[in-house]
Amino acid sequence: MAEEQFDRSFFDKCPNLTDPGTDPKLHDLTFSTISTATEIIDRRREQNRISQRTFKEKRAQQVADLEESYNELLRSNEALQLEVNAAIKLLAGGGEGKLREMNIGMGHEMSSNIV
Repeated sequence: MAEEQFDRSFFDKCPNLTDPGTDPKLHDLTFSTISTATEIIDRRREQNRISQRTFKEKRAQQVADLEESYNELLRSNEALQLEVNAAIKLLAGGGEGKLREMNIGMGHEMSSNIV
């Protein structure tokens, strides 16, 4: 009965379509077509939901990776700043020899240029 009500209301909204109520074969074909279309739409909606969820998960992972990289860069920058400040203090205090002994990561070319 619900099937029949659905078909009637559908055809009431579309007066240019023939009401399949008089021909059982046409009625079955119409309902079958509508059911198939509904299933296709439902499957497509589910695929879209999965795609959106996958996209959001990938985007969240990318953001997390970028935040982690940014934090690592900040830590590296802070460590370099501390080394540079220590080198400046040593140079200002006349500790060129001690600076060479510390070998604070500047490389031999730069530390030999400083002294």
